Amino acid sequence: MPSLSLSITDGAGAREVAVEAFPATVGRDGRSRVRIDAQSVSGAHCTLHRAGDRFFVMDNRSSNGTTLNGRKMAPWRLKVLSGGDRLQLGSAQVIVSITSPIGTFIAVFPTGPTL
Repeated sequence: MPSLSLSITDGAGAREVAVEAFPATVGRDGRSRVRIDAQSVSGAHCTLHRAGDRFFVMDNRSSNGTTLNGRKMAPWRLKVLSGGDRLQLGSAQVIVSITSPIGTFIAVFPTGPTL
């Protein structure tokens, strides 16, 4: 299963956050699974969702809105996330990383006569 992590840059600096449980609220409120301490970020600014191997973001009708790759999102509508996507939540910038576990590789060597 792929995993989701966020590179967050806000007034407190930059940090990496692994998101392991869904749905995950992102916001200023202390109860948010992913907390961003910036006045321009709403208490429950947006929510991250997972369905199988895909990840989604939904703006929760936040005061300053959410942009995905420079485009303002409509509230309450899910948008698919891809690795490298950029979210803007108020003054906070978030870069999405999606990684897949490395599969198992098996090397098969042909057998035959040796010289």
